[in-house]
Amino acid sequence: MQRAILIPFLLVAFAVSLNAQPLQFTVEQGVLERPGLKAILVSNQYGVLRYFTFAGKLEDGQPHRFSVMRRRGEQLALTLVEEEERDGFYSFRNSTYTNLSDSCRIEALQTQTGPRRNFRTVNINVTDVEGINSVRLRGPLGRRTEFRITGDGLRIKGSVLERTGIYALMQFPDEDHFRYYMQPMDEENEFEIQTDALGDSVAFTPLLLPYSADWSGSVQGYQGGTPYYLHYRRQGMGDTDSLEVEVPVGERFDSVLISLSALQEEGTAYFKTLDQLPARLDTFLFESDFDSLTNKSFTFSAVEEEGDYYAVSYYYSLGQGRPIPSWHVWGAMQGRQNVDFILPDLPQELYEIMPELEEVVAPIAVDKTSFRCTRRCTEYDFGRHPALLEDNEGRFYHGFISRRHLQELED
Repeated sequence: MQRAILIPFLLVAFAVSLNAQPLQFTVEQGVLERPGLKAILVSNQYGVLRYFTFAGKLEDGQPHRFSVMRRRGEQLALTLVEEEERDGFYSFRNSTYTNLSDSCRIEALQTQTGPRRNFRTVNINVTDVEGINSVRLRGPLGRRTEFRITGDGLRIKGSVLERTGIYALMQFPDEDHFRYYMQPMDEENEFEIQTDALGDSVAFTPLLLPYSADWSGSVQGYQGGTPYYLHYRRQGMGDTDSLEVEVPVGERFDSVLISLSALQEEGTAYFKTLDQLPARLDTFLFESDFDSLTNKSFTFSAVEEEGDYYAVSYYYSLGQGRPIPSWHVWGAMQGRQNVDFILPDLPQELYEIMPELEEVVAPIAVDKTSFRCTRRCTEYDFGRHPALLEDNEGRFYHGFISRRHLQELED
């Protein structure tokens, strides 16, 4: 009798094992320590909730490790629900990572909110100078550069972004070219140099762009670990299909880092580290439209030429004095013909502590971003380290190019 009961039980257990397998997830301590983190949940591609916990109930001082059984055909996604506050106004920023693998880790990103920009005063005295036409300090500046001729020569005073190199261009009377001075910062930032020790000339080298747009960003040359701004444009200054890069003739750079974007138009951003300055930048195929799009689901084609990874972001208001409420979905496109996803259903308990989540039923805009990797691509495993796609340093390391398009949703 016991044998007759045992055999069906083993058959059922064997069938379950074939149709489900546990996936282990780890949310690192740095993520758990974010003051706005409220909940962690796991869902499948149809929005069905498979796991939920409040962040405040987790044990302090260590990562949160847990397992979820994945049924056959399921793709599991992990969502972080975070509350944002500004001047007493509350909002939310949810992040969902899709198509995850076993041993997935959600790491804390140092660049999540962007580094604080600090500037340092720099004083340069160029001796044996009797006149000057123009002086330029390159890169982000804390204030307007000052220069004047004194009895001791040319005095230059500026405010340069911390941890960058000093790159100054000077044009003297009766010379149709610029000379330059390059120097890493030191503790005092007081420099004295003779005119004949300046770099002899600067080449204004064109960098061709894939199309005419309102470009902004920077080109930096790295020398001994120090970045020097060879081009910098904080805000676009009108449509252009090329940029001038101010290359110091005779200098060798270990690498060139390009960070340029024209998101207002067709939507392209470059995060590339190259061995040398290219003659032009190329883009890749990008289809901005969705096959279907609702307030909590989307579908689009994932052709090989379009990109390797994607981000789809829902926006729910214009902010109106508070952080803009948003929900961001990150995923991989390799080996897929179509991408489709449904945002997870949020537990009622979350609405009770974050009433602002009621807005998720009525987004006002959605943007779609495609990412293409150009360097060290086999080193990146999105399924195990999905949050690294958000990291600017990681994008530079892998030479990501991105295309983005924002569209409003009809009422």
